[in-house]
Amino acid sequence: MFGLSLTKLLLLAAVAAILWYGFKAVRRRDRRRAEVAQPPKSVPPATELMVKCSVCGTYNPSGVVCTHRP
Repeated sequence: MFGLSLTKLLLLAAVAAILWYGFKAVRRRDRRRAEVAQPPKSVPPATELMVKCSVCGTYNPSGVVCTHRP
């Protein structure tokens, strides 16, 4: 009843192969979905040239007038 035969071994190998390749396909599909679902990598903000005010000493972006009160 529980003897090993060539037919049973081949059937077992076929089931194992189907499961193996099925899990690989599912992992590949999940990886592709994760790549698509990821938000784009954030771009660091651009640096801006800062100019020191000669009166109060604070730094302001170039082109912005300091509103210091002496």
